Amino acid sequence: MTVGYSSLQRDERGFTLVELLVVIAIIGVLAAIIIPNVFMAVEKAKVSRVVADVWAIKAAGYAYYADTDD
Repeated sequence: MTVGYSSLQRDERGFTLVELLVVIAIIGVLAAIIIPNVFMAVEKAKVSRVVADVWAIKAAGYAYYADTDD
């Protein structure tokens, strides 16, 4: 028994073009919101690391001067 295209039910044919466009639009909106936030988080992490490194250098300088009595 062969099944032709016309005998398939509506829900068995797959997605319509409109449904696919809606999904793509939703993904685009989510990407437009998420991507800038990710870049800001990366930039903030880099700044925090630099600040931590400066504090470590400062502590190392104090330790050096305490050890050498300069």
